[in-house]
Amino acid sequence: MKIYRLRFDLILFILLELLAIVLTIEADKKKSVFMFNTLTIITNGVYSFSYNVKNYLNLKQENQALLKTNNNLLNELLNCKGSTSNLSFDVVYAHVLKNSVSRKNNLILLSAGAKEGVKDQSAVISQSGNVIGMIVKVSRRYSAALSILNHLTKLSVKHKQSNTFGYLVWKGNNPRIMYLEDIPVYVKIRVGDTIVTSGYSNIFPEGLTVGIVHSITRSKHANTYTIKVKLAENLSRLTNVFIIHNKSQNELDSLFIQAKRVIGE
Repeated sequence: MKIYRLRFDLILFILLELLAIVLTIEADKKKSVFMFNTLTIITNGVYSFSYNVKNYLNLKQENQALLKTNNNLLNELLNCKGSTSNLSFDVVYAHVLKNSVSRKNNLILLSAGAKEGVKDQSAVISQSGNVIGMIVKVSRRYSAALSILNHLTKLSVKHKQSNTFGYLVWKGNNPRIMYLEDIPVYVKIRVGDTIVTSGYSNIFPEGLTVGIVHSITRSKHANTYTIKVKLAENLSRLTNVFIIHNKSQNELDSLFIQAKRVIGE
């Protein structure tokens, strides 16, 4: 009887040991799987972060290269040999450091200054070639531009489809809407038509996009339209711009002043 009892205890002991070994192995497997999955997640996260950082750095370099390419293309376009205006322009690109769209007279602070060749009374346009504003102050490394979103604006523009000239003004409130004045009612103008710079200013080259016709109403006390123009550029999202300076501006301004004196103005 004692022999059977001993054998039973031995068998039970062996079974329990085997069960303990199996459970330990299973636990180690689960632990190993957990550790493997955790390490995989961490490794993938590190690689993903590294990949994103690398892409970001590459994207920044590519963006700078693209800006320089656009700068060169814009320079060639403005100074093309086939131009009949006999005008030439300097082009500088800059990063927007500060911008406002909700004040009475909004300003834009730019990262380029006299060191880069920026001059007063230069045009500022977006990367897409849309009108943004005009340089009013230049320091050695920076410059300040008066946004077209200001009460001092009276931008000479034209209705592209009819070539009719008028003036664009900002009346506040909506930073995407300006008003086109002095367009007579006999002009065929439709919603969606394009408004561009007239070229009458020595600052802005002719044909730069300003916006599209948003709505048209006839003025109550004049034979002209009151036209809302939706700006082509959302000025609240500016990042980089081009600064354009007419090399002949001083000569043209001086000649115009002399001519006015001749006629007694």
